[in-house]
Amino acid sequence: MKSRKKLKSYVWVPAFLTVYALAMALFNLDNLKTADGRQTFWFTVGVEVLLIVLVAVFLKKRDKYRMQREESMARQEEQNRYKISDKSSEEGEEVEK
Repeated sequence: MKSRKKLKSYVWVPAFLTVYALAMALFNLDNLKTADGRQTFWFTVGVEVLLIVLVAVFLKKRDKYRMQREESMARQEEQNRYKISDKSSEEGEEVEK
């Protein structure tokens, strides 16, 4: 059985927003008939694209920092385990002496 990889939030959230933006653009195609509506339409599309890119970058950085923090905590925990085992082995040697 194949294990499925979890889809990262920095992939699916911008993809969902892109589909939503395309749907809204298709529903508002009648705004392209007037000059004022055309400017509003393209301004709205531009803002949506900018927001989608910003969300993707933000989520990617957040995921990267979370992974770094988890790795750092795992390394710290591993170091603490070695310190505890070193202390217990030293105490055992002192008791034997």
